[in-house]
Amino acid sequence: GLDAVETAYLVGGSGDNVISASLFTLGQVTLDGAAGDDNLTGGSQADSIIAGDGNDVANGRGGNDMMSGGDGNDDFTGGGGDDTLLGEAGDDSLNGQGGRDSILGADGDDWLFGNGSPDTVTGGRGNDQVLGGASGDLLNGSSGNDTVDGGDGSDRVFGGSGTDMLVGGDGADRLNGQGGSGDVVLGNDGDDTVQGGSGNDLLDGGPGYDELRESGNVDFLLEDTSLDGQGADEISSLESARLTGGGDANVIDASGFSGPVTLRGSGGDDLLRSSSFDDLLLGGNGDDTLESGSGLDTLEGGSGTDRVKVSGDGDFVITDTTFTGPATTSSMAEIEAVDILAGPGDNILDASNFSGNTTLWGGGGRDVITGGIGNDWLNGNDGEDELNGGGGIDLIHGGAGSDLLFGGDGDDTINGEAGDDTIDGGGGNDHLVGEDGHDRLLGRDGDDSLYGGTGNDELLGHAGRDRLNGESGNDTLLGDLDPDTLWGGNGNDVISGDDDNDRLYGQSGNDTLLGAAGDDRMQGGSDRDVLSGGDGDDTLNGQKDYDTLMGGEGRDRFNSFDSTAVVNELFALPDELFTAIDRVRNG
Repeated sequence: GLDAVETAYLVGGSGDNVISASLFTLGQVTLDGAAGDDNLTGGSQADSIIAGDGNDVANGRGGNDMMSGGDGNDDFTGGGGDDTLLGEAGDDSLNGQGGRDSILGADGDDWLFGNGSPDTVTGGRGNDQVLGGASGDLLNGSSGNDTVDGGDGSDRVFGGSGTDMLVGGDGADRLNGQGGSGDVVLGNDGDDTVQGGSGNDLLDGGPGYDELRESGNVDFLLEDTSLDGQGADEISSLESARLTGGGDANVIDASGFSGPVTLRGSGGDDLLRSSSFDDLLLGGNGDDTLESGSGLDTLEGGSGTDRVKVSGDGDFVITDTTFTGPATTSSMAEIEAVDILAGPGDNILDASNFSGNTTLWGGGGRDVITGGIGNDWLNGNDGEDELNGGGGIDLIHGGAGSDLLFGGDGDDTINGEAGDDTIDGGGGNDHLVGEDGHDRLLGRDGDDSLYGGTGNDELLGHAGRDRLNGESGNDTLLGDLDPDTLWGGNGNDVISGDDDNDRLYGQSGNDTLLGAAGDDRMQGGSDRDVLSGGDGDDTLNGQKDYDTLMGGEGRDRFNSFDSTAVVNELFALPDELFTAIDRVRNG
C-alpha cells in the first residue's frame, strides 16, 4: 500500500499526458509532464508541477504549489494555498485563485489573474493582461504594452516599459505608468495615487480624493489639466499633487493648480512655487527659493541659504517661525531670507522680529515697511511711505511720493528718489541721497555721506565725520558735531560747519558759509559769497566775484581772491569787523 509514502514523483512521457494526484493526501508530489500537451493536477499538499514544453493545463489544487510552464501556451490554476506560477515562453493564462500567489508571465502575451488574497503578479515580456483580485495586489506589466487592472482592494499597479493601460478599480490604489510614452492611468473609485512616469501620458484620478505624484531631475509645471516635466501629461480629476525634483536646480511650479501640493526640491538651488491652497514646500539641499501662495503653507528650507517669496495686497508680519499674510499664517523653518511684494493698497510689511535678510517692496499705496535684524532691501515704490531698515546693513529706496525713511543701526544706503523725502540714517556710517524733490537728510551717529540731489534740501550731519553735498538747488547744510566736509553744489546755499574743524565749499551760486566754532577752512566758489569764520583760527577763500569775508574770533587767514574784489569788499565792511581780521593775503 501507499500508507507510508510521504512524497511522490510522477513523470510523463513525450506525448500528451494526463497526470493527477487529486486523491493523494499523504504528502507532496512532483509532477513532470515533459514534452507534449499535458493535463496535470496536484494534490492537497505543497506540490511542484513542471509542465514542460507544449500547451499544458495544470491545477495545483490545495497547498502552496510551485508551477512552471516551459514553452507553449499554458493554462494554470493555482488553487488554494500560496502558489507560485511561472508561465515562461508562450501566451499563457495563469490564475492564482485562492491564497497569496506570485505569478510571472515571462515571455509571450499572457493573461494573469491574481484572484483571491493579496497577490504579486508580473507580466514579463510581451503584451500582457495583468489582473488583481479582491484584495490589495502588487501588479506590474513589465515589458510590452500591457493592461494592468487592480480590481477591488487597495492595489499597487505599475506599467513598466511600453505603452500601458493602468486601471485602479475600487480601493485606494497607487498607480505608476513608469517608462514608455502614451500610458493611460485611471484611478477609478477610491482615493488613489496616480503617476505617469516618463513620456506623454493621460492621467485620470476618477471618483474619490486622488493625488498626482511625479519625481525626476527636471522642471515641473503643474496646472489643473496638464503636467509638464517627465513628459507632457494630460490630467483630470486629481485633487492634490506631490512633485519631487532631482539633484540639479529645478523649477517646480504649481501656481496654476487648484489643490494642495507637496513640493520637494531635493538637491540643487531650486525654485518652488505653491498653489493657492494649503501646501508643503521642502527645499532640501541647496540655496532654494520657496514662493508661497495665499494658502496656509508649511515652508521648510532645509540646508543652504533659503528664501521665501510672497506677494499680495494686505499686511504681512514675519518672524523666524511664522509668516502671517492677509488671511492666513504659514509656518517657516530653516529660512534665511524673505521677499515680499505688496499690492496697490496701504500695506504694512513688518519683519522686525525676523533675524534673516529681507527684500520688502511696497505697492501703490501708503505703505509702512520695517526691516529685520539682518541686511534688508526696502523699496516704497509709489505712494507716501514710511520705511525703517532696523538692524543690519540696509538698502532703502523711497520711490515715488514724499517718504519718511529711517536707516536704523548699521551702515545703510538710503535713496529718497522722487518726492519731498525725510531721511534719517540712524546709527552707523550711512550713505543718504535725496534725489528729486525738497528733501531733509539727517546723518545722526557715524561717519555719514549726505547728497541732496535736485531741489532745495536740508542736510544735517550730526555726530561723526560727515560729508555733506547739497548738489543742485538752494540747500541748507549743517555739519554739527565733529570735523565735517560740506559742499554746497549748484544754487544759493547756506553752509554751516558748527562745532569742530570743518571744511566748507560753496561751489556755484551765491552761498553763505558759516564756520562757527573750530579752525575751519572755507572756500566760496565762483559767485558772490558770504564767508564767516566764527570762533577759531579760520582760513577763508572767497575765490571769484565779489565776496564778503568775516573772520570772527581767532587768528584768521584770507586767501586767493581777486584783488579788486577784495579791496572793494574790505572797505565796505563796518569798522568793527576790521578788528577780527588778523591777516589778509591777496592771491
